[in-house]
Amino acid sequence: MTQEQFKELFKFYEEDGYFVRLKWSRGGNPISMQTIDDWPMISIKGKKYMAAKLAWLYHYGVMPRKLILPINGDYKDLRISNLYMSVRNTTRGRAYVKSKTGEKSIYLNDQLKNPSYSVIVHLNCERIQVGTFKTLELAINARNKYMTEHAIKVLK
Repeated sequence: MTQEQFKELFKFYEEDGYFVRLKWSRGGNPISMQTIDDWPMISIKGKKYMAAKLAWLYHYGVMPRKLILPINGDYKDLRISNLYMSVRNTTRGRAYVKSKTGEKSIYLNDQLKNPSYSVIVHLNCERIQVGTFKTLELAINARNKYMTEHAIKVLK
């Protein structure tokens, strides 16, 4: 599904994180979503899609192959400011993923039209997204600043 096709069927309110169906019998109302393993799903023409991936498609124009996860841990909070692309593919299970950038805590988002770099640190068993940056240099500076402010030793 392309962004254009999806936008013909739905409107996504990015600040509030909800979808409105534009066509079919219940057009104009926020849609209710089924959940599968706590993941909100939306059915379109008989196929189920993860709502977070559709939010990403609506905003960025690309259907991601990787998981789209909520920063705050609430899978139903689909505000675009709360979503980030996982470093893992959409397979279940834990896997060690080495960053393509060669930098600790910095990951390349190369599925977007304009590739960017996400800074994600782990602190006290929590995953914290520091931000997304246009260049690797900006991402490294942001990571170092965050780690310095939180008294974390920067490993090189």
